[in-house]
Amino acid sequence: MKQKHNLFSKTIALAMAILIASTTLTGCSWFSSRQDESSQEVVLEAPEPDAQDPGEDIVDDSEVTADEDPTIQSDEEENVVEEPDTTTTGSKPDTTTTETTGTASGSTTTTQTVVVTTPQQTAAPTNTNKTNSSSSSSNTSKTSSTTKPTGTTSRQQSSQNTTAVYQPVGSKPVEKSAAKQLAQPTGGAPTPKKNTSYPSARFSQKGTYSESKVYQDGYIDTGSVTIANKTFVGSLYIKVPSGTVTLKNVDIQGTLYVHSGSDWVKLYDVNASKLEVESEDTSRVFASRDTELSNVSIKSETILEEGGLFSNSRGFTNVTVNAPKGTTLTMKNLALNLLTTRSDCDVVYDDDTIINYVYNYAPTDLYGYGQINRLYCYSDGVYYDAKPLYIETGRGYATPSKRIYSGGSGSSDQTKKVQRRQHQPQQP
Repeated sequence: MKQKHNLFSKTIALAMAILIASTTLTGCSWFSSRQDESSQEVVLEAPEPDAQDPGEDIVDDSEVTADEDPTIQSDEEENVVEEPDTTTTGSKPDTTTTETTGTASGSTTTTQTVVVTTPQQTAAPTNTNKTNSSSSSSNTSKTSSTTKPTGTTSRQQSSQNTTAVYQPVGSKPVEKSAAKQLAQPTGGAPTPKKNTSYPSARFSQKGTYSESKVYQDGYIDTGSVTIANKTFVGSLYIKVPSGTVTLKNVDIQGTLYVHSGSDWVKLYDVNASKLEVESEDTSRVFASRDTELSNVSIKSETILEEGGLFSNSRGFTNVTVNAPKGTTLTMKNLALNLLTTRSDCDVVYDDDTIINYVYNYAPTDLYGYGQINRLYCYSDGVYYDAKPLYIETGRGYATPSKRIYSGGSGSSDQTKKVQRRQHQPQQP
């Protein structure tokens, strides 16, 4: 009996030895302490206090470039459509279509030429240099202010169900028929089809163009015109001698070029990847409703204004000034993510304007008492009226300073101050 007990004990001991050996070979952690497991910590990177997502433009300061091709009109002259004014009456215009087929690469190319009779008149209803904006504490000096500027810090916004139509401050109300059209909710601009070539369009007659169409490029040659329900897979060029240009429910996959001054370019439910403004006169661009222009390039005197934007619409998002010395950019009622100055300029903004990030790479005069959350200075000669909440200065540059006026007054120069006036919505 004793021998059987010893044999059983040896069998148990052998089984335990085999189990321990297999555990060691297979790396099983059955017998490891849970203290090792609990000692592993997960470290989360915390953002800076009060810092919102600056977007890709902060990480990479390069701009989206879309150069205008000066030969585009002559090369594609046969593909430019003279679109009729949809507000006109009368018989339908005569059209002719020709097709040219080529098989050099095994594919078929169709060239469309559209000839439209003149409609009956109706009543006029970058800088590519990249600069690293982040630097270590040894190369920068930082100051912060806890004093918030006076005035409101929120812009006017409207509900997506509103029928109100907002106009630039000081401009005349539009006709009731036009206001009714602008107040209509939209289901979005027409969607272009894949692997499809579209002709370009030229808008040279006053009136309203509301037919839902897709074009390659668009050319607006006259004022007192409304372009609605259009998609441009390329770019849209606005160059008019006078008169207001209104865009309603328009999608521009390329660049919106504004080469006109004096009168307003009004944008209602407009989306474009880039807006470029360059004109001999002061250009005025107004954004409302569901409008977003991701990147704005300012190359001449410009006034940017927002009014009646939807709560989830961004309007003018990132603005870069790269213009002749002394150019003035005026901003009214903007909630801007990023302002970058790359040339000696003046920036005038009203009390309702909020700028999240300002990057100065050239001497800049900031006039106004709106709110600037963060100012990053990489140039001498930067002055302000209202101190930004946070200032960081690159090594070797003078710290931005508050402007001192000759009379000792802290008020802004009246010639550089935007008059604060609320937008008055127009009911259709």
